[in-house]
Amino acid sequence: MRRLLIFLLLCLPLGAHYDVNAAVAELTKKISKAPTAELYYKRAIEFRALRKKVHAVSDLRAALKLSPHQPSMAALAEVLSSKEEHEEALRLGHELRELSDTPANNALLARLSLDAGDYENALRYIQKGPPLKDDTFLLHAYLLERGGKHEEAARILKAGHGKTKSIVLRNAWLDTAISAGQVDQVLSILNEEISSSRFTATHRIRRARLLQKKDPQSVKMDLKIALAELSPRIKSVRPDLTLIYDRGVALALSGNMEMASRDLATLRSSSLPRLSYALLTGLLR
Repeated sequence: MRRLLIFLLLCLPLGAHYDVNAAVAELTKKISKAPTAELYYKRAIEFRALRKKVHAVSDLRAALKLSPHQPSMAALAEVLSSKEEHEEALRLGHELRELSDTPANNALLARLSLDAGDYENALRYIQKGPPLKDDTFLLHAYLLERGGKHEEAARILKAGHGKTKSIVLRNAWLDTAISAGQVDQVLSILNEEISSSRFTATHRIRRARLLQKKDPQSVKMDLKIALAELSPRIKSVRPDLTLIYDRGVALALSGNMEMASRDLATLRSSSLPRLSYALLTGLLR
């Protein structure tokens, strides 16, 4: 699911413009003088960016001792879920929903349920409120796709793009429409993008997925061109994870499962959740 990978990357702090360690140091000074739930919460978020989950949990618990701070409850639930402490994470999610039955809290419960492997409840919670943001549209579509409802997922994403004009949702719709087998409509869009774009690897990989059974020769050529384009664009230091993902998918579609598995291992060692590279994981099963 490249669209979710891109969305998550857009949400990550950019180290070149923002010093997380400096932010932690500044917040620590403020906490030592006058601790508040808000300060502990802010420092926990910085610790999450540094992947220091134990420190983040400690700060979030400290915040909740000072105040029933709903952002801290939500953040603590998410961190605990990432540590596979699902029982407490879900308990916090339900407490939040009892305090405020909002689309955001239902979406949180859906994510927590998904992390716990409870796909039925995850879908139930995400359907309780209208999706308002890209991530809720994406999660709803993913859960529908997992149940084999590709056409319904494509409709959700197309409608979401119509509301938000988000390029993330537009690309998500294309990916899901491919899974739904909507060949003619998607193929014309991909052909136009390939002819007008400077970088074509992503579009060629999508076209390869679309035409796997219909035109093996064209698929082989598209994947060869895509891999040749991606290779020089992937840096050895701090590589772009969206490019790593694209290369992994292209390698898997080409039958090079060993190299694709290496790219999957890189993604798994990153801070990205498993959902963001679900397609590559599926191709390697």
